[in-house]
Formats: sequence, C-alpha cells, structure tokens
Amino acid sequence: MPELPDPETPDFWEGPQWEALGFFVQYMWAFGVVFGLIACGVAVATYNDGATDFRDTPAYKESVQSQEFPEESESSSADVFEGNPTEVAPALE
Repeated sequence: MPELPDPETPDFWEGPQWEALGFFVQYMWAFGVVFGLIACGVAVATYNDGATDFRDTPAYKESVQSQEFPEESESSSADVFEGNPTEVAPALE
C-alpha cells in the first residue's frame, strides 16, 4: 500500500501566494474582452494610415495621370434602358 502524505503538512498549492493566480483565472474572460476592445480600437485608429501617405508620392500621381480610361462604348449608353423591355427578340434562324 502506498504511503499517504502527512495531513498536517501544507500542500504546495495552498496559501495566499496563489490568490492572484486564482483571481486571474477566474476573470480571464473579462481580461480577454478588455484586450480585444483595446486591440480593435487601435486597429480602427490606424487602419488607413499608409494609404494617405502613398497618395502624396510622385509615383502615385504620375500613374494616375498616365492612366487611359476607355471611351464609352455603345452598349453602355443610356438608351439601353429606354427601349421597350417587352419587345419580342428576333429569331436566330
């Protein structure tokens, strides 16, 4: 039969030195929520910081000026929507 420890000797996990650890474990969910809110606030505040700096660079301004936009094609004009939607389509034969 194994020897049991003496009941009079204090256990390693007993005592006031473990109260702080117990408090932290008990309220770990609250610490996680507070940390998450702070992290989200920092992310929202710094989301687009580099984009505004990039738009001020000469390379960005040059690329925007040299971009060629396609001219308006016939299929994208406004008269597409002015036709009769119930008109019968011609036969493909």
